[in-house]
Amino acid sequence: MAALLGITLSNSSTVFAATGAAEARVTTAPGACAAGTTVETASGMVCGTSRDGSPEWLGLPFAAAPVGNLRWAAPRGIGRWTDVRQATAFGSPCVQGDGTGAEDCLFLNITAPRSSTAASRKNLPVVVQLHPGGFISGSGNADYRRLADTGTIVVSINYRLGALGFLAAPLLGKDPGDYGLLDQQAALRWVQRNIAMFGGDRRRVTLMGESAGGSSVCHQLVSPSSAGLFQRAISYSGYYNPVTGSATGTAFPLQLETQDCKSDLPSAAQAQQKGTDFARAAGCDTGACLREMSVAAVLKTAGSGFQYAGGHGTTAPTLNRNILPTTFVAGIRNGSVHRVPVMIGVARDENLTGAPTTGAAYRNLVQAQYGAAADAVLKTYRLDHFASPFLAWRTVTADSNTICPALRVNQSLAQRSPTYAFIMDDPDATPAAFVPAGMPGGSYHVADWFLFSEAGLPTATTANEQVLQQQELGAVSSFARTGDPNSNGIPAWPQLRSNGNLLSLQPGGDSEAVSTSALTAIHNCAFWNGI
Repeated sequence: MAALLGITLSNSSTVFAATGAAEARVTTAPGACAAGTTVETASGMVCGTSRDGSPEWLGLPFAAAPVGNLRWAAPRGIGRWTDVRQATAFGSPCVQGDGTGAEDCLFLNITAPRSSTAASRKNLPVVVQLHPGGFISGSGNADYRRLADTGTIVVSINYRLGALGFLAAPLLGKDPGDYGLLDQQAALRWVQRNIAMFGGDRRRVTLMGESAGGSSVCHQLVSPSSAGLFQRAISYSGYYNPVTGSATGTAFPLQLETQDCKSDLPSAAQAQQKGTDFARAAGCDTGACLREMSVAAVLKTAGSGFQYAGGHGTTAPTLNRNILPTTFVAGIRNGSVHRVPVMIGVARDENLTGAPTTGAAYRNLVQAQYGAAADAVLKTYRLDHFASPFLAWRTVTADSNTICPALRVNQSLAQRSPTYAFIMDDPDATPAAFVPAGMPGGSYHVADWFLFSEAGLPTATTANEQVLQQQELGAVSSFARTGDPNSNGIPAWPQLRSNGNLLSLQPGGDSEAVSTSALTAIHNCAFWNGI
């Protein structure tokens, strides 16, 4: 699963500071610190490293280790340390779906512009990156120097995943669940308290993420407890779940609970009922029993989540009275969405739900996913209009699950907040690890997001893609500074209106503004909106 989603897994010997208000000594990560990287934080002095001239502080704890009684609890603060903490190695990723990683995982990493000094870093815009991975895998342990070199401070974080991050069992206390979203907010609060010491401006914080990170951005945009923690937001490839709900059946290799920007998330009552089912399957009748379970037992009991055979409990965000009382779509409708500038977009050919190689397989997938609407789908997307069953299915899923919902929801968002929408449109994107071998992936899920380097995600290897990379970097840097992505080197990026234009990001300098009405027609959105 980690390879499918393009995730780097790594471990280190970094450990947390003690919790509580009292001072405590801390074991530090191995490795010498670089000159000029010693910084005072609210918890004590830290020093970092330098990679090819880029100052970095790695494996900084932003909350206490969520272990023991703190498993399935809101993140707690950390105490002070008295020595200089060496922030020179990544902290452990949170527990992954395959059992790797650790519960001691609430770390963040900071990357500053290359060759910058403490004296030269003053009030730089800050980008807080939320990693992808379907809420079941991934970490912030990646290379963010490319984006930092545009003049930004980049903060990448870990957050609890799967059942350990999102189980909503009533045995765990009042309003349980969504601990992973609370971790993200705890990291944002750490940034508000400390980032000035690293040269960042806490009044210009951009929350950014792709895939599950992109849907996290959508959820944080309507979370009451995240208000004021960021001033801009960027969501990429945050629309990916099947439009009819969770993908079901063995034909769908990517088993993710309904979780993305457009989805109707499980209600608090539903989530808690599923949490009760989890406790019953685990043989527990107290919260203490649940917290004493081994990680392996938690993962085995949860499976792929309650929407799949053999799974129990929730493994992704759910509605919660205090943390996430409404979905992104409902929050836009009722006006509770945070009024901050937003960059939001998807890729043209997103498909995470199958790779049919025969006509029969294509028809079976359509029938399994769309049920009563299957005949209408097959008539609208006739197999003989496509070069292969895979291309037919890719088009169906991209239009229904991603393009049309994004166009509809983003136009509504534009009536509430300054919105700059985009579509990634590269017909020959460099293949990624999760694109089916031998298949034309097109502009696939998270295609061409060249702002940083993560294992399994694409690299700008051609001259045309390098031009696109520079356009992306310029747009994100400008947006982080000003709340507007327009910058030198890219065509004018229009602010989205209810029936206006968005930017089609293309390689080779061919990016251009396109009308939402044209995209609505090309992608059969009237048909899908009816379904």
